[in-house]
Amino acid sequence: MLSRIRNLPGGILPVAQALGGHPIEGPLVAGLLARVRTSTEVFTLAQAAYLATRVSPALALELVEAAESRMWELESDPAAFMAALREVSLCWNTLAPRRVSSLVAAATERFGHIQWFARKVSELPRFDMNREMAAVRSRPPGKEADQAWAKLMICIGDTKLAMSWLGRISDPVAREQALIHIAENASDRDMDEAMRTLSMLSFQWAFIQGLAAISFRRGTHWSDPAGAGHFLECARKEEATYLPESEPDQEDGRTLMSSAIERADRWVRLHESDVHRRAPLDGTTARARGAAIPDPPVSHQVLLDLAYECFGKPHPGPFGTELINAVSTRAPVPLELLDTITA
Repeated sequence: MLSRIRNLPGGILPVAQALGGHPIEGPLVAGLLARVRTSTEVFTLAQAAYLATRVSPALALELVEAAESRMWELESDPAAFMAALREVSLCWNTLAPRRVSSLVAAATERFGHIQWFARKVSELPRFDMNREMAAVRSRPPGKEADQAWAKLMICIGDTKLAMSWLGRISDPVAREQALIHIAENASDRDMDEAMRTLSMLSFQWAFIQGLAAISFRRGTHWSDPAGAGHFLECARKEEATYLPESEPDQEDGRTLMSSAIERADRWVRLHESDVHRRAPLDGTTARARGAAIPDPPVSHQVLLDLAYECFGKPHPGPFGTELINAVSTRAPVPLELLDTITA
């Protein structure tokens, strides 16, 4: 239940780490964002929820629920509703992807008679597990089936379930690539699990490619230059040992490995030369400025801007969103009934 999710561990993060290891005071930022929840603007609420995922999943949930509630108030204006639906869907896609399908289904049922709206809704990301499973199972064994299984394993984000399907991929290289993607997904929540997954790889070049892939993910998904640099360095050390001993028939593997290293290296170098980086605002200054901001409603955007400054640039990645992703996948579900439905 959503009410139970709100009481799970992971309330407000005392100190988060931003760019370069600078500390972010979680309670301070959460306090600023909590003052935004009275806003009537969907975009403002969605942006506040996006930031709240970095310090408090419970607050993020409250803010995105407020954004969705405000969205339904716009149903008499299809254009405004469509814009709001996009914002809320993107926000739910970060917090709890399984909620997106029920939200889109409810909107489609409400507005299905409007051709333009129905066409736009169809462009939103949706993932139907049963339909995808049926489609993959219907394919005859071969390259296309291998690719379909690998794609499904990547999409679900469930490591144990994905690993149970690994034996369905007959091509060894495709199986290695699927394992690398599983390790990437696992690295978002448990680096030990990610490394255990990489240790299952049969080829050394694939292991090195996996290290480089995690490096790139740490940089792009989590704005973690230190983590990106660490895994890139590990990949390079392994590469230096592997290349002199590699066999000629492993050329395709070496190409995949080199491409992954080059991509990670490009991000690290780009980050190092990024003139737009900004350290987080220190807590003392932020508190003083926050205290001087008048009460809402006129100050919502000012509070949001101050919260952004507290994070610096780039922003740290979200944490604890798996707590929120237990929202029921049934669709459509009226908001007022969500608390009565088990996940």
